[in-house]
Amino acid sequence: MVKTVSYEYPKTKPDYVGLRIENGKVNFIFPCNYVSDGNQISEVERKKDMLNLLRLIDKYKNIDIINDYSLNQSNFPFNSILWIIKNYLENGYYHIVEEEYYVGDKGKVNWSKTIKNNKLFLNTDSIVYSELIVKHNKNNVDNWLTKIHQYVVYNSICILGWYYNLDNNSIEKPYKIMPEEKMLIVLKQEYNKSFTDSKKELLKHMINVLEGLDESIYNTRCYDISTNNFEYVFERIVNERFSNALSSDFNPKCFWQIDKNKPNKAGTLRPDCVLFYNNNCYIIDAKYYQYGYNLNIQSLPEATSIQKQITYAKEIETNFQGKTDTVINNIYNIFILPCSSNTYLDYIGYAYSSWNNLEEKTYHKIHAFLVDLRSLINGSYENSKIHLINKLEEELKSNYIDNDLYDF
Repeated sequence: MVKTVSYEYPKTKPDYVGLRIENGKVNFIFPCNYVSDGNQISEVERKKDMLNLLRLIDKYKNIDIINDYSLNQSNFPFNSILWIIKNYLENGYYHIVEEEYYVGDKGKVNWSKTIKNNKLFLNTDSIVYSELIVKHNKNNVDNWLTKIHQYVVYNSICILGWYYNLDNNSIEKPYKIMPEEKMLIVLKQEYNKSFTDSKKELLKHMINVLEGLDESIYNTRCYDISTNNFEYVFERIVNERFSNALSSDFNPKCFWQIDKNKPNKAGTLRPDCVLFYNNNCYIIDAKYYQYGYNLNIQSLPEATSIQKQITYAKEIETNFQGKTDTVINNIYNIFILPCSSNTYLDYIGYAYSSWNNLEEKTYHKIHAFLVDLRSLINGSYENSKIHLINKLEEELKSNYIDNDLYDF
């Protein structure tokens, strides 16, 4: 039974970010410096933040590099559990509220559904439909479905009911009428026979919950929706908010040419996200670094990251410019780092290298912006790429209005 919900707003990188439930205790850890003062967040806002973070972690759980995500193997049915609880609160337990129809030859034929859902065949003297859809008479299966639904709801509340201020004392513990594997057989058979969309959706989520919970974990009431590598989730969020191109199309490649043999690839670089707008190209690199919190210069991107940005720009200038109908006037390099701020996006300056002429190419300067992490995750600022792009351009214009190189 879930009795305690604790949360942390750490100032340094925590052991994990996300949710862990063990022996009825819920522990939730936010990303480091998610907000400057967690005490100022209301309980309602905090739960919304938790849910958005969990959905992002769940969404990106299959990223190859986040291999420590503990539920890659157990396929945790996060969204289905939430759906089951919400549906129960709105509609109660499953029961027949309308006529249901099945494929079969026993019962009263519903001709409108039969005609709509089947192909007809011409016999010698009649028209024959491949399958008849008949009205279903209530039987014991419906009682089974109700009891299975009660079982699924109860265990869903044990896991995520805290989000709705529920625990397993909120409802009566159901009697387990059969093993989970037999429950799944019943649910899948009903799903395949049902023609009611609302019922099929309910059955689908019930199946997901039963299939997605490892029995040993299920019985010990220990659950984990967390990651030790939140920086990779941050990269994906930045890409989702700012990018409008497939970054893998612009991966610089290196090769070894030995004697006259076929060249061998020596590696590939990958930009985080690429953005095209108003005939300009923006190459954005998400850096989950601490500068936005400690203002320590040592917490800014290092020389290798600076050079990678310039390399990405050269790749686009060399191998993309002129090969499509898209005209690129300028290429800009951007670093985005997290912070906790009252404004969504703040310009802080730029990085450059001694081996490049700053007045030759726009991409020789890598401009740095701080983004408010909470607004980025929740999409609470304005979920509009155009608005964000305009903000980037406004910041660049305000800093380089007198420089002919930066012409918008």
